[in-house]
Amino acid sequence: MSLEYKLIGGAILFLILGGAIYFGFRSVYSAGVTDGKAVIQTAWDADKASIQKVTDAAIAQATAQRDMALQANEVIANDYQAKLSAANANASALLASVRAYEARAAANRGALPKAGGGQPTADPSQVPPSKDGLDQFLERYDVACQSDAAQLNALIAEIRPQLE
Repeated sequence: MSLEYKLIGGAILFLILGGAIYFGFRSVYSAGVTDGKAVIQTAWDADKASIQKVTDAAIAQATAQRDMALQANEVIANDYQAKLSAANANASALLASVRAYEARAAANRGALPKAGGGQPTADPSQVPPSKDGLDQFLERYDVACQSDAAQLNALIAEIRPQLE
């Protein structure tokens, strides 16, 4: 054989050997990349599942707290509504008694003693109560109403953000 055939054969053998080494390393590299992607995907899926689990628990807890707050607020609102209704009923009763007082006072204003008759005898049911006593009562009632209104406004201010 001639030297040319030996050189060509050696070059071909070198190319075949180089190609085999290249494709061998390439297949090992590709297998490693594929395995690495699988490991990363598995870890990613595990993280997503863990995050979803924590998120679901937080949502459930927040929903439970909101439901408890709404129930508590409903009980408080119903209680204050009952108190407000009672206060309105008391105010109506007070208004009726004030009007009755005004009517009695107006009826008794024109009562003058008869000439020579001395002092008229007054019916105890027709004697108007003292103006000072009524003023004090109305003042105490007004203070109590203002206090109740302030408490109700404070409660509404506290409950409103929880409902939004």
